[in-house]
Amino acid sequence: MGQNFENNQSNNATQAKLQKVIATGTYAAKQVHSPVKIFAISHRLRFQFALKLIAHYKPKSLLDYGCGDATFLAMARDLVPHKIGVDMDKNHLKNIAERFQGLDDYKFYHVETVKELGEKFDIVTCMEVMEHCPPDYLKIVIQNIKSLVSPDGRVIISVPIEIGFVLVVKQFFRRLAGLRGMEHYKSTEGHNFSDFMKMLFANENTQIERHYYHLGVGDDRFLTCGHRGFNWKYLRKQLSEHFIVEETKFSPFGFFASLWNAQAWFILKLKK
Repeated sequence: MGQNFENNQSNNATQAKLQKVIATGTYAAKQVHSPVKIFAISHRLRFQFALKLIAHYKPKSLLDYGCGDATFLAMARDLVPHKIGVDMDKNHLKNIAERFQGLDDYKFYHVETVKELGEKFDIVTCMEVMEHCPPDYLKIVIQNIKSLVSPDGRVIISVPIEIGFVLVVKQFFRRLAGLRGMEHYKSTEGHNFSDFMKMLFANENTQIERHYYHLGVGDDRFLTCGHRGFNWKYLRKQLSEHFIVEETKFSPFGFFASLWNAQAWFILKLKK
């Protein structure tokens, strides 16, 4: 009984530590705990959706590619014994190292070093990352993910829906958040009329010019882009050249496909 008590105490301490880790994450503060309720609810439901997808496969190992502040990995602690986070932003990795100190069942790596591990993972997730990748870097990301997933594993990718009626709804709430003074939404990307109509009625071949900019400083600078012009259908077509697209799902509601949902999800497996 004494041993059980000690184990419970240890688990409670770990859970308290994880809650603090999540609460102090920059992404969680901006989105999961956003003062705009629709943003907060949407992001919380997205994480819950991802956890259910992972639980279905009962994986022994998980790699989150583009882990950001590692909020998702913290939430997935009880689902997977072996967890790895990968990111290209050294500031993110430094912040993670400080927040996850003492949680030894997590490991984090820069994208340039993770392949040196020589590991294959049952599940590789890549959530809300590919929409920010310029074309040349997207090819690298796809190849990296292919090299990291086990032959019988799954790749789970989520991206925002930025076409169709959902685009109208999202732009409205982004503008509203900007007017409320939320720093992250003060410079929401806009569309001219022609581009907006193209994205409103986009198919898998529709593309418009995207805007690219640099983040970071010095040697850590990297090119990225916002949501404007991202087409999840076009990405799915690209991914189908490298993977078998086993399923396409939508969140947070699931029903009505992409019409009333914020994210598209791709469940992928390697081609034999």
